[in-house]
Amino acid sequence: MRGVNLSNQESISLNDSNSIWWNRGLAIFIALLAVFSGFSAVIGAIFDFGTILNFIEASTEEIEDPIHPGDNATEEELKLYEEEKMVFEEINMTLTMMRQMEEKNIQDKQVFFYGLTFLIAFPTVALVWTKHEYWLHSALGWASFQFAGSIWLQAITIPILSEMYSGVPGGNYMQYSGFASTSGCSLMIFGFIALVYLSTNEKANSIPESAFHLNSGQNP
Repeated sequence: MRGVNLSNQESISLNDSNSIWWNRGLAIFIALLAVFSGFSAVIGAIFDFGTILNFIEASTEEIEDPIHPGDNATEEELKLYEEEKMVFEEINMTLTMMRQMEEKNIQDKQVFFYGLTFLIAFPTVALVWTKHEYWLHSALGWASFQFAGSIWLQAITIPILSEMYSGVPGGNYMQYSGFASTSGCSLMIFGFIALVYLSTNEKANSIPESAFHLNSGQNP
């Protein structure tokens, strides 16, 4: 049988790679995430963390560490003491955490990151929406920035959360749960980008034409 030159064979398209709606769907998805980031930045800028902390301190300054009722206390008195003790410790722990967050300017860093994530999304959405030749680079860049920034925020708050959750059952899991949720969200974003790329790229949506598809004019 005459040999077949497979190097010059054509490709068979598996999908309509010219559809722009894949890109527009991704653009809308990125825009929605950016809106949430912008909303978080605005809320953080409006509600000053220091003002909230001062309000809570003023509202709870009359709450003192309860005194143990003594060995002859009734069961009801002991129960009331335990409840008051728990409330006092939770308030004190929360205030300590908030003071540390204010000292390290956590809120300012959050506002900066969320605001920048929102602003960077504008050119990204425009490039993805119009299926610009650099839409993939832009989408991956924005997703990478969003992922890295989220991990950074989690990392700088872990030392504070570790003190808060040190005496709580399952506290180690709770303080690191933010990494899991951040990673999951980012994987979803990267997965959506990959889906759009694979659905619109000509090379990804074509297979080499086999010998069975060759022109019937080639005789054995």
